[in-house]
Amino acid sequence: MNHKHHEIDNRNAIIYCRVSTNEQASSGLGLEDQQRRCIGYCQAQGWRVAGIFVDAGISASTLTRPELDKAIASLSPGSVLVVLKLDRLTRTVADLAPLSERIEAAQAEWASVQEKFDTSTATGRLMLRMMLELSQWEREVIGERTSSALQQKKFRRERLGTTPLGYTTINGQVTSDPIGQAAVNRARELHHQGLTLRAIAKVLTNEGHKTARGGKWAAETVSLILKTRYLEQITPA
Repeated sequence: MNHKHHEIDNRNAIIYCRVSTNEQASSGLGLEDQQRRCIGYCQAQGWRVAGIFVDAGISASTLTRPELDKAIASLSPGSVLVVLKLDRLTRTVADLAPLSERIEAAQAEWASVQEKFDTSTATGRLMLRMMLELSQWEREVIGERTSSALQQKKFRRERLGTTPLGYTTINGQVTSDPIGQAAVNRARELHHQGLTLRAIAKVLTNEGHKTARGGKWAAETVSLILKTRYLEQITPA
């Protein structure tokens, strides 16, 4: 048998495969199938498979994956990280930038078999730039929407998160709660008198004041209402 390779591109390839817990029984995304197709792609490109790394039972929701870290650490200048699909690396557009930076720092490239994505080519680099631009645009739009929503809530005096003691929320509108305000004012009065948090909690309990959830007073609970809270800053007295 003739073992002579065609000198098309003799770079080293690092194959990375991943399946989540739910995908392990899926033949289309099975680890053996991923490895087989990635190896076939490397052979077609003339790349030498220098390592195969597998994360089994791990979601793509985070880039903190043991074998992915090892795969990227094993990249050498000019080598290429190969996956079957882009979602084997990440399903989050926002993760593309940090992932690309890590691969670029190793002076390596990366390729996806199914999407025919390869940053060693001009087209692949263009696709990456477009995806990164999309990621940045997506983050900015989400930021604008979040900021706008918070401003609207502030304008309408709607609650942000859990309504704190001293206020009540009815149909999204925040109004003052006299009973809760009495507990807050009493706690602050005792604090000005020099009582400790634990002592204040004991007094509030003995006087029959209720916490926001009707639970027991404790030093930590008292500490929260002694601080000026967000609703007090935006809601007129």
